[in-house]
Amino acid sequence: MDAVQDARRAQARPAPVTLPPAAWGPEPVEWYPSGEQQAVWVWIQWVDGIAEHLPGTAVGWNERVVNVHFVHAGGTRDTMVWRQACTVRE
Repeated sequence: MDAVQDARRAQARPAPVTLPPAAWGPEPVEWYPSGEQQAVWVWIQWVDGIAEHLPGTAVGWNERVVNVHFVHAGGTRDTMVWRQACTVRE
């Protein structure tokens, strides 16, 4: 029953705010394979205005932005955030 409730919450949760490609800057985003991805803490901004500090995995980045995968309400999501929204998780 908990898994069903988690799935419903994940579907009901608004999408995270993600930066559009125009904000990514002139340098290309470098995408990294699984073994080279970085564990991070990331501030996720939701479209309903709430921000959360969550553990995630940085899978691609450049000097301005980071693409982060994170688990929330039973589902894996991804979003592009400003680089300053992430810190390395030890």
